[in-house]
Amino acid sequence: MQYHAHALATSDVGVDLVGYAGAPLPKFLTDDARVTVHHIPEARWRFKVGQSSLLYALAAFVDGFRLSVRLFLALMRVPSFNLLLVQNPPALPTLHVTWIVSRLRRARLVIDWHNLGYTILALRLGRRHLAVRLGRWLEMVAGRAADANLCVSRGFAKVLMDRFKLSNVRVLYDRRDSAFSRLVPDEVDWTLVRSARIAHLTGVTAALGGNVRDVVRRAIDEASAAAVPVSFDVNYRSRLWSPKEARDFLLEIMPRLHYLFIGQDDAATVFDLESAPERVLEALRRLAPAATIALTLGEAGSAVLTAEGVSRPSKHYTVSLVDRVGAGDAFAAGYLWATLIGRGPQQAVDAATALAALKCTIWGDVPIVTRAELDELLATDSTEIRR
Repeated sequence: MQYHAHALATSDVGVDLVGYAGAPLPKFLTDDARVTVHHIPEARWRFKVGQSSLLYALAAFVDGFRLSVRLFLALMRVPSFNLLLVQNPPALPTLHVTWIVSRLRRARLVIDWHNLGYTILALRLGRRHLAVRLGRWLEMVAGRAADANLCVSRGFAKVLMDRFKLSNVRVLYDRRDSAFSRLVPDEVDWTLVRSARIAHLTGVTAALGGNVRDVVRRAIDEASAAAVPVSFDVNYRSRLWSPKEARDFLLEIMPRLHYLFIGQDDAATVFDLESAPERVLEALRRLAPAATIALTLGEAGSAVLTAEGVSRPSKHYTVSLVDRVGAGDAFAAGYLWATLIGRGPQQAVDAATALAALKCTIWGDVPIVTRAELDELLATDSTEIRR
């Protein structure tokens, strides 16, 4: 939400930013006369009730009521406005309070979806709990009542359209105006890179601008000087840079990489490589001669080229799909983790595949999966994952 506020302010739009008091806001917001900040205290009784699901549900209801009143009063005190942009989560009661205020103030309501709030509640109460099912229904109603809905990936947009039957959903990448896009090399503590076992970088970072590409270059320099292997996930985003911009930068750094992760679609878009996986890997090997190259193939799995040859997953999993956003990141994490603990290429591919499959059963792009869960899945003969 900070990024949206900054982008609107730089377009000479007056912004009133309403939210919880917490970490200090960046100076580009606090020093901007076009941005007015309104703090509201957070209601937190639900975090003080211990392990009881019943007490947690009751405390959450009380917290919701208290927050409703505070948010309603704060929004009604804001001077005249014609658009109300709200981030989700927190879903309840934020979405419904903002809808009421938007109608009273004759403003348009836009929801910025980062996740589904009811799924976070389900982590505590279970997916079949009455409060979770009620929360899901209320969240769906709020989405349908909004004038517009924003989200950050096509996958999430499809979830909103398929599950909540929302028709007014637009994908919006807001990273270009993020605080991170202003990072320069001298602001980084490079001892963290020099002391790492692997330095992992992504194309999303490099796409944010020339100054951030300098950060990536410096990261590779620092890692190489300390004999730290460098891993890179292409993760191409068409809204952040063109295929030519991405290709020119990647051709510069690829000879220095030890691990390269790239999706089949990105290989076609950025490098015009459309062929059988083995031929695509051979072409990429000429560009990154020192790297282990992992080509992800969607539902067809993956193919990984190492000095020992091409490895494919031993198993293809059948999952009850919840959210595929972040599956590529999970694949890279699984492969690098297995490599760091000394497993060979085939075991690393299998670990990467299993972790990506587990990710697809969890909402959000930062899943928490334990080593025990991953090892259990790798040890079983079953290829079906249910949660």
